[in-house]
Amino acid sequence: MKTLGLIGGISHHSTGVYYNLINKQVNEILGGNNAAKLLLYSVNYSDFKQLQTKNDWNGIENMLSDIAMNLENAGADCIMLCCNTAHLISGELKQKIKIPFIHIADETAIEIVKHKIKKVGLLGTRFTMENPFFIKCLSDAGIETIIPNTMERTLIHTVILDELSKGRLSHKSKEMFQIVMHNLKEQGAEAIILGCTEIGMFIKQSDCELQLFDTTTIHAKAAVDFALTYRVNADDSRNFKINSLGNISHLFRQKNIFTFQKAVDFVRQLPYGRNINKADLTTLFVEECGTCSSKHALLKQLAIEHDFNEAKLMVGLFRMNAVNTPGIKARLLQYKIEYIPEAHCYLKIYNEIIDATKSNSKSEDFVNDLIEEIEIVPHQIVHYKEAYHKKYLESWLKENNQIKFTLNELWMIREQCIQDIARTI
Repeated sequence: MKTLGLIGGISHHSTGVYYNLINKQVNEILGGNNAAKLLLYSVNYSDFKQLQTKNDWNGIENMLSDIAMNLENAGADCIMLCCNTAHLISGELKQKIKIPFIHIADETAIEIVKHKIKKVGLLGTRFTMENPFFIKCLSDAGIETIIPNTMERTLIHTVILDELSKGRLSHKSKEMFQIVMHNLKEQGAEAIILGCTEIGMFIKQSDCELQLFDTTTIHAKAAVDFALTYRVNADDSRNFKINSLGNISHLFRQKNIFTFQKAVDFVRQLPYGRNINKADLTTLFVEECGTCSSKHALLKQLAIEHDFNEAKLMVGLFRMNAVNTPGIKARLLQYKIEYIPEAHCYLKIYNEIIDATKSNSKSEDFVNDLIEEIEIVPHQIVHYKEAYHKKYLESWLKENNQIKFTLNELWMIREQCIQDIARTI
């Protein structure tokens, strides 16, 4: 698990929401007593507000950059600003650190694209609504942004500073938010972005006719994804730009995906499902689903098109049991089997496992039960992988003669397990 570096206190109310969301999600994924590893620097909001009132963004940048570098030196693996407005100086801050920066607007754009929404209304401080740092991220993802009129922007900004930053929202102010959101709908907005980390504390989905995208919730989920999955910095050599003339590269660019990291994110979010023709990797873009084999073969092929040899396509055999795969517990009990050796595909980059099978997949799901692994190439995910798997099962059955199944019978049980897993996803 990676260590998150959070710059909060802007205000402390929403930072508390971040802390609770991140720890809750990590525990839901890992279970037991697990919680997030994080370093939190809570800014004195009064200091920030004084600089903001003077429009002294150089002063804010110096203050937050110093904090970010301190968190990096303390062992943080990434930096997050728990405040939308503070992202106005994120460009300068990113230049002063060597670790990844998780940008709230980038993550919000990714989430909106998944819902195929093209036009949104943006609420936040006047700095967020009127400066390009947030809107440009949306525009780069093909999303048009509508902002409230001048009077509405002033009202919203005032309420954020005078009420929300103090952890409260009056009934009158809440009604004002609802009117503004309705007006944005009338102007063509298909959804509303709650672009201030405090707004989502008081404005809920039931308060709006349109779908709401709460940046705090989205940002916190991105933090958990970073902590538990593969992610690299924008200038990391592993995060190559997708500029090859290859067929797979072309298909990713058509999806407005221009870096390897974004490709990993895209593949990870695809629903789990078997492809009609697994040998044709382009079908993942058409069918919008994939398995561990087809998803990682697709990413490996993308790496091949860019001569990125450090990305290795692996197939590993692991003990699939009721602990690491709870969805098959009833099936294993039915056949009185403790586990079944299962073949699982993933990537290895500089010996780091990248599992993009599902949105919450992680190496901990199988690595502790790994029996053996080999490197393969994309076309081997079809016949070779199956032959390799069956050969091992055959030997395993001979070594465990108390298991009274033939290879075909065991393969049938495995297929039933796979169907059980699919139903639980």
